[in-house]
Amino acid sequence: MGTSKSQTEGLAQRVFDVLVADREVLATRFLHDLEQRLQLPPNDVLPSETLLDHIPAVLQHLAEAARNADFSPLAAEIVKRDLEDLAKLRRSQGYGAEELSEELGLLEEVVFSHLEQQAERLSDFSATAALEVSGRLRRAIDAMRSHALHVYRKQATSDSQERTAILSDFGRAVTHELRNRVNGATLAVSAYRSLVEQGRTTSSDAQQVLSRLSGTLERIAKVVDDVFAVAVARSRDDPLHESRQPLSRVVEEAVEDMAATAAHAAVTLEVVPPIPECPVDPVHARLILINVVSNAIKYRRMQGSDSFVRIRTERMGVHSWRVSVQDNGIGIPKRRQREIFDRYVRGEHGATEGQGIGLAIASRAAMQLGGDIGVESQEGEGSTFWFTVVEPTPTTS
Repeated sequence: MGTSKSQTEGLAQRVFDVLVADREVLATRFLHDLEQRLQLPPNDVLPSETLLDHIPAVLQHLAEAARNADFSPLAAEIVKRDLEDLAKLRRSQGYGAEELSEELGLLEEVVFSHLEQQAERLSDFSATAALEVSGRLRRAIDAMRSHALHVYRKQATSDSQERTAILSDFGRAVTHELRNRVNGATLAVSAYRSLVEQGRTTSSDAQQVLSRLSGTLERIAKVVDDVFAVAVARSRDDPLHESRQPLSRVVEEAVEDMAATAAHAAVTLEVVPPIPECPVDPVHARLILINVVSNAIKYRRMQGSDSFVRIRTERMGVHSWRVSVQDNGIGIPKRRQREIFDRYVRGEHGATEGQGIGLAIASRAAMQLGGDIGVESQEGEGSTFWFTVVEPTPTTS
């Protein structure tokens, strides 16, 4: 049977040959099992050709790790890059670190299950050799798992820091805004009280104070609307285990969230059917809708009672949809349309003050969805904000 070392190297070469020869079969099995595990549409499990190609490439490098005890899959830049892309993809899809770890554990299960099925091709070697070679494979997969989780957690930390910075800035802006408004109202009341005490009040004075207080309360309500839009979005942005949902359901929930705000502003909020059932990331799609609808209500027409906000969809290609939020509000000047998605860019109309953060949040959410976002507007006639989603293609049997 030869020496222990020769037994190990002989088995290592045999495992290498099996994994390389059968890597396409293993890749297909892994992808199938992964679709069942993640419950994602097939095109979203590994949506790019690069990531699809990475499975056979990873198996090739695992085979090399089995043959060479000193070889690490992470020595190959292509493996490191693909693991990083995978970690970022699962993070953007709302999957947790544990699920990412389980995904690589599934690869380990597929590999070892296949090797067990090839027992006849591997049975001529000692148990010591089998333990050594299997240890090499497990160490290689553990190294890949550790690298992917490191990238995932680094991304999560970066996202958390960005969210903290945004909300911190937003909190300071809201505090400053509310303090100014409350101070203005307090001064108006104090001045009127002084006139009352002096017996110098007139109906004109009362009208002026009431008008000022009404304006102040309306502006405070605008700030509260901003807080609401961010609070609703953020409260649903933190869970990482929310699975995909039909777009129709996401739209329905967003409309429910914004119904009271629209009614208070005398804005008709409606959905133009049909809305497709294609699965989407509910966190980021809802985030866009809440902020864009909130923005449309904020910049409504201030005279008359015919203000509306309409949500509709249209097919843009074989697998893509465009979701539009149309209003007949005050519109956006052409010179502002390019910068409207930047942080802290606000409308120029004094009656519609806010923090200028909602559309920046929507823009970031659109990037996380992997789609695009834009606006078409004409000053005085309204705006249509839109974003794109991708409909998964059906599997073929």
